[in-house]
Parts: sequence; C-alpha cells; structure tokens
Amino acid sequence: MVVPMLGGMLAAGTVGAQGWGGALGVANDNLERGYSLSAGRPAWLADLHYGFGTEWVVGLGASADRPPGQSAGVRLTLYLDRRWRLGEDWAAKVGIARYDSPGNRYRAIVRYDELNAAIGWRGRWVASIAVSPDVAGSWDRVYRHGPAAWLGVDYHQPLAGRLSLDLGVGHAWLQETGFDDYNYGSAGFGYGIGDLALHASWQWNDRSQLPYGASSSAWFPMREPSRWLLSALWVF
Repeated sequence: MVVPMLGGMLAAGTVGAQGWGGALGVANDNLERGYSLSAGRPAWLADLHYGFGTEWVVGLGASADRPPGQSAGVRLTLYLDRRWRLGEDWAAKVGIARYDSPGNRYRAIVRYDELNAAIGWRGRWVASIAVSPDVAGSWDRVYRHGPAAWLGVDYHQPLAGRLSLDLGVGHAWLQETGFDDYNYGSAGFGYGIGDLALHASWQWNDRSQLPYGASSSAWFPMREPSRWLLSALWVF
C-alpha cells in the first residue's frame, strides 16, 4: 500500500526533492489494488528513497505480508522513477518497479515486474497506468503467466486547513493470465498533522478479489469486497 500511496502523492504534487526521504506507518490492512496481502490483519508500512535532483528517484518499499498458514513476511517493492514538472499546473512520471515477497510459499502469485506512468494536474487529479508482462495467474500444475494492466484515476480535494477529500477508482485487466478483470475504488478523508498523514477510507471492489484470482485454498479465505482502511503515515 505504501508505495502506491507515495507514488500518487508525488505525481500529484511537487516533483521529488534531492536527497533522502521516506515514510513509516501502520494500517489496519495491507491492500494492494483492491486485495489484501495481510488477510485483513494490521500491517506496517515503510519506504526509503533517494532523489537525484528533481528528476530521478530510486527507492525501496516494504510492507507486511501474511499468507495463511505461514509466519509473517515482508512485501518488497524496488522502484525507479523519472519525474517532470510540466509548467505550473502539470506533473508527470514514468517508472519501473519490481514486486516480490521472499519466503512466501505462494511467491509466484505476487512477484512481477512493472512499467508505470502517471500524470497529475494541480495536485488534484492523477491518472495512472501500470503494465506488467509476467503476472502469474491460473494454476494447473504450473502457473500460467501473461500480461496484465491496471488503470487508475484519483482525485484530491482540500477542504479546510490540511483536511482533504480523497477519491479513487481503478480497473485491473487480467484476462491474459486466465482470470477475470475487476474494478476497485476508495473514498475517504485525509488529515495532516506536522509530518504525520492520517487517512480513513472506504475501500471496495466488485468481487471478493484475491491476489490475481488465486484460489482461496492456496491463498486467503474469501473476504467481503468492501471494508474500511485506516492508516497513519509519518513522511520524512
């Protein structure tokens, strides 16, 4: 959850600054594009990145990973972004990312590479796309791999002081992996206190989506497709 969150914040607002930065936080679930990586359990979140001037950013994100029947693990995301300021109103980025969950018995389901891009307007609207050539899908003694894509639109509306309304919708295209597409979204509020970012949002998808359609016997029991997500993130 932490890397998409930070990616959206940075694409929508100012282009990254030079030097070290990051975030540490906790949430009542670890959601990634509409599904849980922690089986609905509380999760920790972390990010550390370095900005080369205002253009290049390289970083490593980590978060809690908790498949059933296994001890708690870690979800890692290594990413590299190239960012631009396009006049006073627009900002954009393109990037590559590697997602992995070392030590996870079902590692193949959630390990993939990604090319992504986003464009933001005045820190309000952000449109994003991510494409992967090697997502693991249906299983019949061996995993079926295929391309996948995710499309998203997010809206950030300041209300009063540092209180804001945050809305988002997304679509996951997974047909080439052997699974159905699905839609997901969120609606909630954010509030800033110093370097602390607080969020409360209602998360939903249009089916009880599991990680890339993995069967419940191999991954998580079916859960309700809608839930509250509460998080606190210290950004430095």
